[in-house]
Amino acid sequence: MTLAGSTRRGRVYFAIVMACFLGCSKSLMKWSSTLKLEVSASSTTLRKNQTVQLSPTGGIKPYRFTIQDCVGKIDSNGLYTATDAGKATLLITDSSTDPQTATVSVTVLSEASLSISGGPTYDYGSRTIGTLSTHTFTVTNSGEIDA
Repeated sequence: MTLAGSTRRGRVYFAIVMACFLGCSKSLMKWSSTLKLEVSASSTTLRKNQTVQLSPTGGIKPYRFTIQDCVGKIDSNGLYTATDAGKATLLITDSSTDPQTATVSVTVLSEASLSISGGPTYDYGSRTIGTLSTHTFTVTNSGEIDA
């Protein structure tokens, strides 16, 4: 018996083998597409210019990475770089026929922004060594990162 099917019996055997192979591979594809697409963290907090690597599991590769609310950029390998303060949603979509999507929420903190304020301007002028003068001022951070 040959796979080319030189006899009728050979052709039937070949057809059975092919039907089993195609049926099994479709079942495997259907089974693998039902694996839930997941990502290790559903949220993260970064500072400007920091990066995070998204590492999804499950679903069907290749994955597509996109971003909503542009406060950064993401490459085709899932490396996100924070560029501006704010919030973003990163989307990871698999390649199954019924695509699954996982999301990661990102908060990018604003940089420290210090301001000094306090009473009226005071001219220290010429003072004798050892003379004390006081002046009160306040340092305020309006950013989200400690200074």
